Amino acid sequence: MAAYTSKQYANSPKAFVGAIPGNMMAFYWEVSITANAANADTFTFGTVPKGFRVLGACLEATDIDTNGTPTVTLNIGDAGDADRLFAASTVGQTGTADRAVAVTGQHYLFTDDTVITGIIPTGPATGTTGTLLLSVYGRFEGPAS
Repeated sequence: MAAYTSKQYANSPKAFVGAIPGNMMAFYWEVSITANAANADTFTFGTVPKGFRVLGACLEATDIDTNGTPTVTLNIGDAGDADRLFAASTVGQTGTADRAVAVTGQHYLFTDDTVITGIIPTGPATGTTGTLLLSVYGRFEGPAS
């Protein structure tokens, strides 16, 4: 199992400072998988602020399972719900994108600054290196009470 962190989070974990309530916010994170993807690999994308409401997201991956019958899946969420945004996404099987946010994540209001994370719950049949791209957009409603 390996742990990977986006360069955006590593360089600026609190990039949202200065948001104005009512404004739209968008986050973009890129994680490089530098060793062959494997079961239970974890990913740290970045932080969304307290008061951020999810309106949509897009998960994109390169082909991180090159087997003829790929098996890799990805969960994207946070410490409170590991698959809040994407559950068992198959984007890493063929190098595609997915915008179908999990029901638990659509319109979800974060009540604390929250780190968005990911994990490979089902490992690849033939793992390889690659890239994960995650965009999350929504409305900043101000600090939630």
